[in-house]
Amino acid sequence: MSDLQKLFASSRRKMSGASSTVRGNLVLKAKEFKADTVVGEVVSGPAAGTEIEVKYSGTLGQKDYTKKRGKSEVNIENGGTLRIEGVSEGKEGVYDSRWMITFNGSPKVGQHNVIPDAVCNYVDNGRRDNEDRPKLKVNQLIMDAEKHVTSVEDLQSAIEAGFAAEGAVTLFGQDDEGNVIQAPFFRSGSMVDGNWVANDAAERAAETIESFGDGIAQVEAVLKKGGFSVVPTRGYSVGPTTAENIERLIEEASEKGVRARISTIDPQNWVCPTIGMRLQRALSLTGDAALPADTGAKLAEAFKSYGDKAEAATFESKGWRGLSDDTLTKFFASVGVTLRQHPSTGWSTQTLLEDRMDGMDRGFAVKGFQQMPTAPYPAVEACADARNAYYTEMTEACEAAVAGLRVEAGAGKKVDEKSAAEAPKDELPADEGDALDDLLGDVSDDMQLDG
Repeated sequence: MSDLQKLFASSRRKMSGASSTVRGNLVLKAKEFKADTVVGEVVSGPAAGTEIEVKYSGTLGQKDYTKKRGKSEVNIENGGTLRIEGVSEGKEGVYDSRWMITFNGSPKVGQHNVIPDAVCNYVDNGRRDNEDRPKLKVNQLIMDAEKHVTSVEDLQSAIEAGFAAEGAVTLFGQDDEGNVIQAPFFRSGSMVDGNWVANDAAERAAETIESFGDGIAQVEAVLKKGGFSVVPTRGYSVGPTTAENIERLIEEASEKGVRARISTIDPQNWVCPTIGMRLQRALSLTGDAALPADTGAKLAEAFKSYGDKAEAATFESKGWRGLSDDTLTKFFASVGVTLRQHPSTGWSTQTLLEDRMDGMDRGFAVKGFQQMPTAPYPAVEACADARNAYYTEMTEACEAAVAGLRVEAGAGKKVDEKSAAEAPKDELPADEGDALDDLLGDVSDDMQLDG
């Protein structure tokens, strides 16, 4: 990012009170460990660069973080970091938090690299290495280098630039029905005299366009309607030992019927919020975005009439968040509301730890810390409408469902066959990325980041 770009980004944060607030999950570069608090510089999120003081939380304290060669030592001289969950404003300028633990306590200078605010996805395509360990990847979108294009020529040029810079690009667009298209393309290469040689970026970009064949007409249709966002993409392989441990922990947790506790790269953090979580969030919104006060009660009464005994019992004990996506999709359909299908996994904002040993052009991703709830679509221009629809969908679904409901003789029914009135769409703030992600802020409480 250029110095001017950094200046503008900093200026925008300062002018937006919501964006500049120190809150949520963050990584802190420690500067001083006091008896009850740690002082450090925020590394990740909108408040990056801000010095704060935070009370210890969890099971560790000053003695643990300062013990030389201890398991939880944080080496201040080498830039040791902490991961802190649920940061909130406390008293007298000192922040509280839900949980604090070492992130990269003793960095290896020149080998370890902390990558803050990485918008990335997680890929497990079932491949394994020659030692039968899973081959996992984390792909980071280089958001500052996004190019939005509306012609084939510009598309090819943007792909070429992405290939030259990072070796890969991800294309995002929307079809006529509003479905998001997302596809990665790679520069690739081959071994020549024992060395890896990448393909020529310009030639590979041209080959990519040519590979569309007769399908270029479909590509042109998307380009004319809304265009594609072409985002250079930086791929990190998950360290083989880390990948092996991830697989083992998931298998062990599955056998016990519990959620795996993974403090390195946790695949569970790339799972999108369920419909039940999104529904509960919509019902809990306040201010201008709030639904009528009786909306939740009306929907609950209708669901109790709709669901079978097992579903009703689950709802009573766990609320909307305890119900499956399939159950809630069918429930809304029963009152004339069709919910759009979204990917179950998506793009997460994480602080990554890269381990780059001598001779490596790109290191392994060995640890990640989730900062925001995962979304099915990233904050790129071509996905703006889809993201807007995703974040307002459950509010509009609640309004439409209540408008079409009549609870009669213990059965939830539509008033008649006419379509429920379409709910008005709220205008979102101009700073779309921050506003859209903040909209699901409280959902993070149900996505515990165990470590």
